[in-house]
Amino acid sequence: KPEFEKASVDQYTIVDGRSREVELLCPVAASNPPAVLFTFYREGNELNDPSKYNVTMDKYHKWAKLRIFDVDEEDLDEYRCEVNNGKAKSTMTIHLKETSMKNVIIKNNEHSFIRS
Repeated sequence: KPEFEKASVDQYTIVDGRSREVELLCPVAASNPPAVLFTFYREGNELNDPSKYNVTMDKYHKWAKLRIFDVDEEDLDEYRCEVNNGKAKSTMTIHLKETSMKNVIIKNNEHSFIRS
């Protein structure tokens, strides 16, 4: 069964009316066999609108990221990353929250990134 370092994480973005993107990271700590599929969900629905979302993963299938375009208040929500290794599935929850410019901190170990 795929395993995560944490089952739930908080990630932050700025909502200021500018055209900003945010990347939600979904790193797999261990999986035997290796992960073959990553799927992101919001409110139970798979995120597959290419004008709003883009999913990429590394070639060794150890992580995936969901890029959200033109972030606004409606995007502040709970997201789920489902990892499938062909035998079992696991899910990580990502809570996307708002922060202000004065609170911007890049925290690699917490997987929180702010991009403008």
